[in-house]
Amino acid sequence: MILPTGKNYQTIVKKEKTYPISKPEREYAEMVKTMFSKIASRYDFMNRLLSFGLDIYWRRKSVQLMNPSSRGIFLDLACGTGDLAILTKEIHRGLRVFGLDFSLKMLKEAKKKLNRKSPHDSIILVAGDALSLPFKDETFDCVSIAFGLRNIPNRKRALLEMKRVTKKGGKIAILEMSSKRNVGFLFRTYLRYIVPFFAKIFSKDPDAYFYLYETISSFPSPLELKEELEMAGMTVVQSISFWPGIAHLILACKVNLKVD
Repeated sequence: MILPTGKNYQTIVKKEKTYPISKPEREYAEMVKTMFSKIASRYDFMNRLLSFGLDIYWRRKSVQLMNPSSRGIFLDLACGTGDLAILTKEIHRGLRVFGLDFSLKMLKEAKKKLNRKSPHDSIILVAGDALSLPFKDETFDCVSIAFGLRNIPNRKRALLEMKRVTKKGGKIAILEMSSKRNVGFLFRTYLRYIVPFFAKIFSKDPDAYFYLYETISSFPSPLELKEELEMAGMTVVQSISFWPGIAHLILACKVNLKVD
């Protein structure tokens, strides 16, 4: 695990037992972890190639719209190679930023990038499970997840965990892709056929990009995700679609509502 030492970090680590995770969920998570570990070294390149660089724009706009408190604590779940966490720290210098991912290879890529970009301005990288976050209740002022929620086997549990570690009145931000709104035949064709074609040429694991099509196709629409957030006890305050209509940001606020 890439875990920092020091008093400040230890004060927010969760001490109690983790939540039980079912065998099918664990097996699915292991499959996804293996897949992402294989593509970690080419992940950024493939993101830029397959999104025509739009993923950079989507992340930047999301960080600007989140507008976290400049002196708060920020958590980026499924942080991957660290793009959103690093960008958040660059825009909001006073934030304490944490990035969590379950793939050590992804975190190692994030660490390399962090050392190149800002070696004296560290972001705390943590290896952990989004279904059982290793943090105390109500730790973070803002929790985000970008292009990662669709890879989690139990979305309800992940949303409840995000809510648990967010302070009352804090923000939850979900940036995700969905093909269920404002997209047509051309985009679905691109995802199903063109993306795997490029993946066969440039990626060590082209199957990961067939998986990409499946997860985007099956992910809820923004309206459906809004309903899931509300069922988890959060209030959606903003829902934004980014050009060309395939990426969506949902901003929610934690309300004081107990959900079983």
